[in-house]
Amino acid sequence: VYAGRHTAAIDRYREARRRFQEVGASPFIVDLGLWEVFQRFPLPLNDLIGHTEWVNAIGFSPDGTRAISAGNDKAVILWEVATGRKIRIFDGHRDTVACVAFSPDGSLAVSGGFDRMLHLWEVETGRIVQDFVGHEGWVRSVAFCPDGKFLLSGGNDRIVRLWNVTTGRESARFEGHENYVTQVACSPDGKQILAASYDGTILIWNREDGRRLQRLQIGSDYELKNIAFSPDGRHVVSGTAEASMKLWDLATGQEIRTFTGRGKRVCTARFSPEGNRLLTGNYDGTVDLWETETGRLIRTYQGHRDAVCTLAFSPQDDLFLSGSYDRHIKLWSLLPPPGLRAVQAHEGTITSTALSPDGRLGLSGGSDGRVRLWDMATTRLLRTWWGGELPVEAVAFSPDGQRIAAGGGDREIRIWDPATGREETRLSGHEGDILSLAFSPDGKRLLSGGKDHLLKLWDPATGQEIRTFSGHTHWVDAVAFSPSGTRIASGSHDKTVRIWDVEGGLLHTLIGHERAVRTVTFSADGTRLFSGGQDHTIRVWDVETGREIRKITGHSEWVRQVLFAPLPLISLLISAGNDATIRFWDAQSGREWRNLTEGKGAVTALAFDAVRRRMLSGGEDGMLHFWDFSPTQNDRETQIETLVQRLQKNANDAEALVELAGWYALHAAWPQALSTLRHSAEIGNDSLPSLLLARAAWFSGDLPAAREAFLDARARGEAPARYLDLCLQALTKREEER
Repeated sequence: VYAGRHTAAIDRYREARRRFQEVGASPFIVDLGLWEVFQRFPLPLNDLIGHTEWVNAIGFSPDGTRAISAGNDKAVILWEVATGRKIRIFDGHRDTVACVAFSPDGSLAVSGGFDRMLHLWEVETGRIVQDFVGHEGWVRSVAFCPDGKFLLSGGNDRIVRLWNVTTGRESARFEGHENYVTQVACSPDGKQILAASYDGTILIWNREDGRRLQRLQIGSDYELKNIAFSPDGRHVVSGTAEASMKLWDLATGQEIRTFTGRGKRVCTARFSPEGNRLLTGNYDGTVDLWETETGRLIRTYQGHRDAVCTLAFSPQDDLFLSGSYDRHIKLWSLLPPPGLRAVQAHEGTITSTALSPDGRLGLSGGSDGRVRLWDMATTRLLRTWWGGELPVEAVAFSPDGQRIAAGGGDREIRIWDPATGREETRLSGHEGDILSLAFSPDGKRLLSGGKDHLLKLWDPATGQEIRTFSGHTHWVDAVAFSPSGTRIASGSHDKTVRIWDVEGGLLHTLIGHERAVRTVTFSADGTRLFSGGQDHTIRVWDVETGREIRKITGHSEWVRQVLFAPLPLISLLISAGNDATIRFWDAQSGREWRNLTEGKGAVTALAFDAVRRRMLSGGEDGMLHFWDFSPTQNDRETQIETLVQRLQKNANDAEALVELAGWYALHAAWPQALSTLRHSAEIGNDSLPSLLLARAAWFSGDLPAAREAFLDARARGEAPARYLDLCLQALTKREEER
């Protein structure tokens, strides 16, 4: 994974997954690894197949619905972006086509090639409107001026030419380069002409009188083969022989920063429409996405089998196209992969999170005094409760999902019906802020802990206080019920963990933490207790004897939350802390399995559903993160023999069925993909990849089902909304044609 060899990583993980399943162990740890692969290397949304040789140039239409490409096969091709459908081929060039561009209004396109010709095409008909004759060598770059009335071209004859689009005549020429011109551009105001060359320079001219305004010596010949001008015309990025990119200020000629990857040679680069992001296509077949302001590598896209030599951002800045020597054009999403999504949920710190028993709903409480209910599949906000002016410190779902409890700075516990939003009752009795809540396993009791150093046991149905537990000498930060409901545990700012009999007797006082204890949780069998605290450690205790079994270290700051996740043959601990990490541990040995970084600040709240592999976490920045570890990315290559063996053992293996559907889709067997996905749904799989289902339904002719699946994919955030809207528009056209 970390070497960027994602295909090899997937093969190893799948082999590991098979071995886990053979012995009846949960493959969740393996799936975490696969999840990370797909986060690092997202899948393409579409593959545009049509060129028979290298793809040299691509571009989006101004409305983002179409794309145009050019290649060594002398072809210029117009595509429908949503479907990857080839609309038409523009036939006219007699040699390699090196460059292509849409006019600002999208009605025309220009292409230039090694035949020294520039052709102007009418996009709707494919008719040649104008030929531009004059270059004495290969044409390498073309660009329209902002007004669409003129266009620029440059190439091997070292001359930049300005052409009148209407007449086809050369209006001006700009000279001064001593080697091939590799890139031409017009400033956003149309007043300046920019060009880069193999001579290592960038020249800038005044368009009106042809006067040269500036000459910038950027670097060697190599560096000016792969450059990109920023949309505002103020910056340029260029490649280096040291496998990095440099950002330059065009006004001063000063280097601003360097974008350094993992030793990759860069073939091409492109700025986003806003100029805040940069794409680089590399000779190893990968594409890197960078943050322009900081030089930070955001994400790597890997899918091509040869050098990526051309790139294009969509006008809406949510998609991009990559073209390669492997003859393929791929459409990618610029959004983070769907396995992790984030929303600004609260105005202050998220203090607590919880998941409903069926895993469909998430709950968050914040320092802004609000409690919010969320749809875990779509991240949609369903309901907001006002918890008062003071912070909400704790939230909890009842085991049957019929009640929600929340407590905080107003010293009251409110209980609501999540279905109706109605407040059922309020529990009063604490004389300090309420910091922690927990329902008993049968849901008939509610436990609370607070700044008054007390624990209180309540009847949530009547609001009656049943019992008070006293003994702590500082705030009670954490409370938990044992699985049997007969014992309770508490963690406190007094550095101790206490185990109580639910009837009121103190059984053990556990001493070991060196600072405040922030979280406690029982193992599934109730024999062990886990605690985490401000001393950066997790402690494992024997419930019966009170003996400390193990101290687990790894966090570099406070441990805010520890959860126990029982899985077949493997039990996990999941912890979150102020060091901005979420860590997965082997609960038996204390070995750390995986470390996920949530963001830049402390992870202050965490909830996990082991059955549905969903997680909800919150931070001090008010961001709520929705994690989905279910293996839904299944249209990569997969071993069909392994799938057959799995399905022979269990014909209702829902995950194997989804993988099989992905294999069918990869080989364009759409009816089989659709029937396989539907079978998976019939046996209870509620996590089908909606985008795959939509494509299978579409290409199988079931347009209503395709529409429903595309809408579901948009609700789930499986692809950029703009792309899915394009798919729905194309679907509407097909329905009208029918």
